[in-house]
Amino acid sequence: MKRWDQWFAWSIAMLAFQFLVLDHLQVYGYLNPYIYVGIIISAPARWPIWAHVAVATVLGAFMDFHYLSGGLHLMACTLMAAMRPRLLGLVLPRAEEEDLAFGIADIGLGKWLTYALATIAVHHIWLFFWGSISLNLMMDWLYRALLSSLATGLALTSLAAFIPSQD
Repeated sequence: MKRWDQWFAWSIAMLAFQFLVLDHLQVYGYLNPYIYVGIIISAPARWPIWAHVAVATVLGAFMDFHYLSGGLHLMACTLMAAMRPRLLGLVLPRAEEEDLAFGIADIGLGKWLTYALATIAVHHIWLFFWGSISLNLMMDWLYRALLSSLATGLALTSLAAFIPSQD
């Protein structure tokens, strides 16, 4: 999103949907859609990296407080925010210069899915790896991370379809 006020309103809506609906969905611990990561994904491109990391730190700490996860979400969100400019540069090289919005109508479904799924995968792989605290069950945490990444990507794509074009 280009404007911080629209981004903030969508962020509140995503958090409310996360807490009121998605927190009550779990399929044997394998399907954990965390759409709150969309807050970091859709943040304005012109923000400096420290602003993204600061938002991710506050968001991750808030989620850790809610889930009682002891810093796992904080670490994953901060890593995702730090990696975001590189991932964004690979998918949309001129996003910052052109002040692109991150809606499907603005960048297209293919680029949206590539950018969103890559960013979500960074978050989820880190989160589930450190949450498992074991390399013995490597395929288990990797399977959980990838399945949850797909579920989160599908949920975020569905929500992003409601965002009007920013032109």
